[in-house]
This record gives sequence, C-alpha cells and structure tokens, in this order.
Amino acid sequence: MSKWMRTLVLVLGSLLFSAPALAEEMTLAVLPLDKASASEEYAGLGKALAGMLVTDLSAVPGIKLVERERLQALLDELELNSGDFVDPKSAQKLGKGVGARFVLAGSFSVVGEQFVLDARVVSVESGEIYKAADANGLITDFVSVEKDLVESLLTGLAVSLTSSLKRQLYSVAPTEDFGAFTAYGEGIEAQDAGNLEAAREAYERAVSADPDFSQAREALAGVKAAMAEYLAERNVKYNTAYRSMNLKVLENTQDMRELEGELDMAAIARFTLRLSALENEGMDCQRMAEMRAYLEKVDYKVSQPKNLPGKDSQGRDNGVLGHEADKLAKDWNFVRYEDGAGGPTMASSSATRAAILFRDLDQFLFDDEWHDVTRFEPTSSYFSSMSRCFQGDELLSELERFGRVLDERAEPEPEDRGYMAYVPLDIQLEALWLLWSAKQKGSSKELAQRSERFLSRIQLRNPATATEAQKSIEGFGMDVLESVVFSAKWRDEFNANMYGNSPEYMLEWLQGYVAKDPEYVNAKAENCAYFLDSQLPSARSNLNYYREESEEEDWFWTQTHLSRGVVMYGPMRDMGCIPGQPAKYGTLKDALPMLKGALDAYERTPIAEDDQICAGFGSGFRMSVESFEQNLQYISGTPNEAQVLAGMMVTYHQMNNMGCINPP
Repeated sequence: MSKWMRTLVLVLGSLLFSAPALAEEMTLAVLPLDKASASEEYAGLGKALAGMLVTDLSAVPGIKLVERERLQALLDELELNSGDFVDPKSAQKLGKGVGARFVLAGSFSVVGEQFVLDARVVSVESGEIYKAADANGLITDFVSVEKDLVESLLTGLAVSLTSSLKRQLYSVAPTEDFGAFTAYGEGIEAQDAGNLEAAREAYERAVSADPDFSQAREALAGVKAAMAEYLAERNVKYNTAYRSMNLKVLENTQDMRELEGELDMAAIARFTLRLSALENEGMDCQRMAEMRAYLEKVDYKVSQPKNLPGKDSQGRDNGVLGHEADKLAKDWNFVRYEDGAGGPTMASSSATRAAILFRDLDQFLFDDEWHDVTRFEPTSSYFSSMSRCFQGDELLSELERFGRVLDERAEPEPEDRGYMAYVPLDIQLEALWLLWSAKQKGSSKELAQRSERFLSRIQLRNPATATEAQKSIEGFGMDVLESVVFSAKWRDEFNANMYGNSPEYMLEWLQGYVAKDPEYVNAKAENCAYFLDSQLPSARSNLNYYREESEEEDWFWTQTHLSRGVVMYGPMRDMGCIPGQPAKYGTLKDALPMLKGALDAYERTPIAEDDQICAGFGSGFRMSVESFEQNLQYISGTPNEAQVLAGMMVTYHQMNNMGCINPP
C-alpha cells in the first residue's frame, strides 16, 4: 500500500471508528515481548512488537496506554530481565509502579519461516490473567499475525470490532519489511542500553530497507540529536583537560626555530611531543615552520638518533626514539585522546606512533598519506600541516617554493622506504600539487596541462620491458590522476552550488532556511510554500550531518553536506523566495523558454557513457519539458502549477550544477 493511501486510510478510519467505549477507562501497560524461541539476531524485536501493539491499541476508546519511556525507566530501576515479563507477579509489580490497572505481557517465536505471538492481559489488582490470546503465520506476514493477536485481545476485552475498525487495524502498519522491523528493534534495544552509535547504525539499516518507515526515520533523527548533544559535552571535556595537557607540553619545550646545540635523542623526543601538541591545538602554521627549521638543522637528512645504552631510573631499557618519546609522555602525563573523543590525527596517536615521522625524509614529509592515493587522507606530515596552514593559490605557491628547495638540498632516499620506495620525491610533490589544486580550485587550464605532463612522466613506454620500480610509479600516478579527476569535478559542483556566495554565507543561509527565518526565506511570496516544505527534511538532515562532520573535522564530508543542503538556493532565488532577490520566473509559462534552451544545451553536451546521473536526469528532464509544453494550458493557473514549476527548476539547477549542461 502506498504512503498516501495509508494516510488516507488512517484519516477515514478515525472518522468511521465506531467501536463502543469500555465501561470504565482501562489503563494498560504493554511490556516488551519475551523471546521464547528465536536466534540472537532478533534482540530488541520484543520492544518493537510492543510498540506496534501500543499503536494499534491506542486507537481504542477507553484504553489509555502507559508511555514507553516511563515504563522503560521502571524496568531499568527494577533491573528485570526479559524473562520476568511473563511472570504475573512481576507484571503486577510493574503495573503498580506505572499506575496501570492492567498489564499486557507475552512472547514471540521465530522458528524457520514461522512466526508465533502469544499475549496475556494481567489484572494488577488480582494478579489474574484477564485475557489470553495467540496468533501465528509466516514470517513474511508478521504484520497480519500481530493484527490477528490484537483482534483476539480486543474481542476478549469486550470491544466489538466493526468493519471500519477492522479496516483501520489491518491497513495501518509501521512497515511490512521484516528486516527493517527487526533492525528498528535492534535500534531501540541499543538506545535503551545507552549505545547511541549502535542505535544509529540499526535505525539507518531500517530506513535503508524501507524508506517509508516513518517511526525508524523519527528514531534516527532523535538519536542523531542525542549524539550531537553528546559531542557538544565531549568538546567541553576536551577544552578543559586535553587543552591544559597540550599547553603544558608547549610550555616545557622550546621552539625548534630558537633551539641551539646538538639534536640528540632527548631533544628530538621533546620535539616529537611538541609536534603532537601543536597539531592538537591547531597551530598548523607554527608547526610547519618548526618542522622546516628542523629540516634545515639536519640539512634535510632526516634519520632517527642512535639508540641509547643502559636503563632509565625505573629499570626500563633505553632504546629507539619512539620508546624515549613514550617514556617522556608518561612523565608529563601527555596521553592520547580517549576513543571517540575526536580531535586531530596526532590526538589519538601515541608518542611512539608520532616518532615514526623521524624515520626518514619521505616519512617526515608525507607520513602515511599515500596509503589510499584516491583519497589522500591528511595525517601529521609536513605537507599536511602546510595544507591546513595555506589555502588556494597560496598553498600551491608554497608547494612550488618548497619543491625547489628540495631539488637543491635533498639527497635521493634509499630504496628501503616501504610502500613508496620506488616513487621519487619530485613525482610525489607534483602529485600533491595536482590533488591540492583539484580540491582547492577545481578544473583549470593549468591543472589540465600539468596533468598531461604528469601522465607523460609516469606512463610506461614499453610495458614488456618495464622494471618493478617503473610499474609502481605508473600505478601510483594513475591512481593520483583518477583522484584528481574526481576531486576537480567535486569542487566544480561545490562551487556551482554556492552560486557565487562564500561557503560561510551559504551555511548561514541554510541555517536560516531550516529555521524558516524571514531574513533568509520568504514564505509569503507566491509559489514559495512548496519550496519551503518539500525540501525542508533534506535540508535539515544535511545540516545535522554537516554539524556532525564538523565535530569530527572531516573537511571533505563537511563541505559535501553543505553543498547538498543548499541545493534549493538556486531554485528559490529564481522563484523570488529569497528576500532581496526578485523572481525570474513566476509561472511555468515564464520559465518554459529558459527550460527549452537548457534542454537544447543538454542535448549538445557530450555525456560520458558511464555518467548514469546526467543521463538519468536528462531523460526525465526531456520528457517533462515536452509534456508540460504540450499541456501548458491545462496546468497554468491550477494549484499544481507551483509544484510542477518547482520540480522543473530543481531538476534544471541540479543538472547545471553537476556539469550536465554546457550553456550555449
């Protein structure tokens, strides 16, 4: 049954509902159903089924249901196990605790393809079973099994089921997908246990299995809000304890630019911790400058100092730099952040891990950033600090300047450099320039030219006679170019979605849109109500995702969610739904010439065979433009015109922003 039909049935059911009320109001507590015979994968299903029973029974006049949260609080307080729910004495105790006259307890079984439910209504006053019922069927018909159980229970409670009540009962269901329903139950179980991350994952699986599962969507939104609150509290903790720890390290170590004397084991161990503290505090420009000063002091010949002989005061063997840095960190109470506390890369790393930077020049410059070339994840290297210190053209210019220094000062690295052993530093530097240019600026003539030169350098001339080193270089380079194409396209789309505005302003506008602030959106303008409401859930969701990713400092996904969230800016601007922006198109007739021109431009735009997104959008756009042009007289002036125009404008802007249309 479609979503709108279910809504209609609900409305009609409430109008036609004519079951006689009970003689006296019946306060009923529905307990989670016990798992009688089922595998562990159905943990939480009993709570989901209890919620389904509550929904159905709450429509009956004369029955008052106890809120689930109130009941769960008492269950936690009494520390009852699920098996205790079926005990009449326990049911009595629970009923008295929540002020209920009756308690509904029961169990479920999943055996092969069979699904069995049984339930009993217990009188709190006497402890006697007031009514018992059961139902069974195939697991694929679990909704019908639950409805049969409810019907049987209501009959025992002297509720006469009219035809309209039966229609309502059998038409309304949270979902008909058993996988989605069980995942929803897992989410409830995890959330009650305080495991918000597991709850989020379970609710997401439920929504993925059935996008129309409204209860799962609401639960997912709720748990995300709770996680956001937790993250905010966690940041307060960081800003006090961890920040104090970082500042203490900085106070007890010396700026490498001012350090004099020999760089022995002790000095580099202190510098290791100092680099961690600088990164944790976001002092990337100073961190880069001090790393550059270190390179100058060692004449770009990075290597770990020799092992120390003997033992320390606690009888521990002296050893490599990582060991010494770890001992120093313990002496200073400089610890990694707790699991889940977020923060920069260094924050969650031990001092031993931080000391790996000093293994050789390649490690110091790049760390493990090339472990996934297609993403180039920033770490704690010199170049990562540079990328966080500079932006845009300034970043690319700094990379060029440093590259010239390396050409003059750095000697070739030995071949035992692990994964990147065969890739020369100059090729890695050029790869960095290409990736950063694509991510920071998008497509450009210079990017295309340098990509061609890079390809000519790494491409094998004769694969049959190529050495392993040459094959490694080509493989690395081709992965880089693939990532460059992806990043440039992503940046182009992001820039298009900003419509010439700064990301800061567009974030401000998105927040105003979600809040329906009249300073940012004009709800009273003609045709704007549909714009405001149709995309509001998506905008709100992307804004929440943006905030979550901001807490985790994931720049790529932060910007992606911002780009997705502001997708309605262009259509709303053109329709006059943004204050200060006059409407370009007030009717479908006004917009058709522009839409026909866009369709013509799309037809002349080369579309790659594997570009299913542009092909899909274009096919639908073509049919819509042709259809609405033919039926313009029947659409104009009707209540549907605003919705039709909105849909067309959204599609046009999406195609344009994704590069599916090259303007004439």
